[in-house]
Amino acid sequence: MNFLGSYSSALKVATGKVCAVTGDLWSEDLKKKPQNYLPLPEQPWLDGYAIEKGIIRQFVAAPVGKGMTVEEQVTGESNWQGIQLKAFPVKAGYYWRTELEGTIRNAWRLAVEMKSERFREECSVFDGEMAGATYACMEAGDLGLAPGGRMRQEIYEDERSLKHYNIKAAARCFVHLSNAENWQELTGEPAPETPISARSYM
Repeated sequence: MNFLGSYSSALKVATGKVCAVTGDLWSEDLKKKPQNYLPLPEQPWLDGYAIEKGIIRQFVAAPVGKGMTVEEQVTGESNWQGIQLKAFPVKAGYYWRTELEGTIRNAWRLAVEMKSERFREECSVFDGEMAGATYACMEAGDLGLAPGGRMRQEIYEDERSLKHYNIKAAARCFVHLSNAENWQELTGEPAPETPISARSYM
């Protein structure tokens, strides 16, 4: 999963109500010790379950009901499946102080110094975007996520305090996984070629 966006947030990631960052059961709150979320935009992506410092096991789709998914291995059940994302944006005042104020002041200073049309055109790309990440959801399928191979990946430590996040403005999304058998029913398009190769993504 890649994460894009400039607005600072804390992102919780779970599969089948099991936290992908700590391996603990899902909880609604943010925790620092151990850190149960990813700081964005510092964390560029997450490829799997964090199992030790700097090491993850890749997310791998697996059939439900055969004891392969993390949910089944941790809880013994398969009630939730899929992926759950919950984002907590930083408070507007904090974002202004740490991200916008300096940028706007610098832009104003340059504008006064340069007084050129070229500068005004370059600055037009700043549109005051204040949105967090958006997520696409898909329904159906009896698939969950299982731990795959080990690989190196750093989970970034959050340098912000929990008090800087707007807990009341949190947004949540569930992503349901689908297999090739019901792909066309869901999307109206034929399923991708199998087996998937690097060429399939070009």
